[in-house]
Amino acid sequence: MASLRKVIVSIDTEDPNTLADVAAQLSEHGLDVDAVLDTLATITGTCADSDVTSLTAVPGVLDVETQYSFQLPSPTDRVQ
Repeated sequence: MASLRKVIVSIDTEDPNTLADVAAQLSEHGLDVDAVLDTLATITGTCADSDVTSLTAVPGVLDVETQYSFQLPSPTDRVQ
C-alpha cells in the first residue's frame, strides 16, 4: 500500500476556474479533499506519494506543499 501524504494546494486566484472546479479535478488526480478554503485560495487533502507530482499539472494550481506535523515530548519526559 502506498504511503499517504497530507498536502496543501495553493490555487491561482486569477484563473477563471472556481475552487470547486479545481477541487474536483484534484480529486480525479488522486487527492482526497479535506477542505476547500475559499478566502485563502487553498485546498487541503491527502494523497499517495506518487500522486503529488500529478497534482501540479491541474490547471490553476500554483503549488503543492507537504503538510508537516511535529510532536513535542510530554512535560513529564526527561529532556535530553
